[in-house]
Amino acid sequence: MNYLGKIHPIFYCIIFFTLGITSGFLSVSQTYILLILACLTTSIIVTRKAVIFFLFILFFLIGYLRAESWVYLYDIPQQAEGETLLRGYVSAEPERKEYSTRITITIDNSHERLLARVPHYPEHYYGDYLQLSGELEYPKPFETDNGSTFPYDTFLKKDKIYYTVNYPEITLISQGTHGKILTSKLLLLKEGLVGQIERYLPEPHSSLLAGLLVGAKSSMGSELLDDFRITGVIHIVVLSGFNVTIIAEAIMRVLAFLGVVGSSIFGSLAILLFALMTGASATVVRASLMAFLVIIARVTGYQSEITRALFIAGFCMVLHNPMILLYDPSFQLSFLATLGLVTIVPWVEEKLVWIPKTKFDFRGLAAASLGTQIFVLPVLIYMSGEVSLVSFAVNILVLWVVPITMLIGFIMIVASLISDLLVVPVMTVTWLLLGYILTLVEWFSSIPYASIQVASLSVFGMLSVYVLYMVIWLYRKTRQA
Repeated sequence: MNYLGKIHPIFYCIIFFTLGITSGFLSVSQTYILLILACLTTSIIVTRKAVIFFLFILFFLIGYLRAESWVYLYDIPQQAEGETLLRGYVSAEPERKEYSTRITITIDNSHERLLARVPHYPEHYYGDYLQLSGELEYPKPFETDNGSTFPYDTFLKKDKIYYTVNYPEITLISQGTHGKILTSKLLLLKEGLVGQIERYLPEPHSSLLAGLLVGAKSSMGSELLDDFRITGVIHIVVLSGFNVTIIAEAIMRVLAFLGVVGSSIFGSLAILLFALMTGASATVVRASLMAFLVIIARVTGYQSEITRALFIAGFCMVLHNPMILLYDPSFQLSFLATLGLVTIVPWVEEKLVWIPKTKFDFRGLAAASLGTQIFVLPVLIYMSGEVSLVSFAVNILVLWVVPITMLIGFIMIVASLISDLLVVPVMTVTWLLLGYILTLVEWFSSIPYASIQVASLSVFGMLSVYVLYMVIWLYRKTRQA
């Protein structure tokens, strides 16, 4: 049977658009381009329509030219390395690390940004206008613990960050006078929420709740973050597209007893609140859009249409910023997690009949955990070469309690604004729920070989796995038809 002929032409258009983006950024050889054109030629056999064939070529060229235009407009730094004096404003939320704080500065009269590593004090805030004096450097790729090379320069360049500077001399010119007013207000709200959490909960419980609610994980410490990574649940505390998608799914599964519409309403509200409380950054907005598509798929049941909508949404995001296709792990993981939730999780759930379908829908949570892990595993191995052997079990044990903890934690914050006496019982419940998560993570991370290093996949190997996934999916679709 001609499985490829059953794919809607729009998927081919988007696939060839991404091939064009890839070709533009990687400066592929003429042989590779000829190979792609040969693949395009085979599409005539698939579609039997010459006009669609030329449409595929058009999308490939659009992708290639979009990548080339990005390189032409943004890829050449205007500042030289070395000692420099410049001015700019803090254009993103400062990122507090264990031993320093990282601030992103948009340079005056330029689209370019720099990443400055500064002491924790004095503190700098979004919108502050600063003068910096220091040694300007171009970021460079570096070798990770598993021996692979991380393209740090291109990772930063996707956000138009072209320089780094360590501990510059900083002069505050004006406070909170630049940037977007809405973003400033949202970040102030986030700061207030984190302050209330830290007031009533000890460490590491306060940092965990701050990570769950607003993606603030700065005080957790590297050792505890490693435990979350080893057990495969780092996605619940890292501000990325992956956690928004997975947490939204967990909320809907836990509230399944409210019905499809009821759980979807609460899931949508949770996504909206999360986006607002985290400052509505580009990463979270992209992830929130994808999570909304999962909810729409759940309500309507139109899997193929939602899959198409997901690809169109991804196409628009990549068209706006082509670098996220190759150099933004958050976009890649959130897209793949959403695709997995929409396409293979329903099939996985059918196979897990041995897991009881309780009030909290443990079968659905298990299917969501296993399905998304299967779908993102190739790209995770490509990125880190690490596989968590306890991830499936820990996700099932942890995910069901995450939305409950988020809800009770939010109620605790609201209660704290009303009365110190009223907050005590809610705080106690929140502390117990957070303790449950921390205990599980610490215990499972201490198991020998909880996480193992494997040989990192090459780009070709990773793509081959996803091609295999597509073939299996097409075969199942054809069998069902």
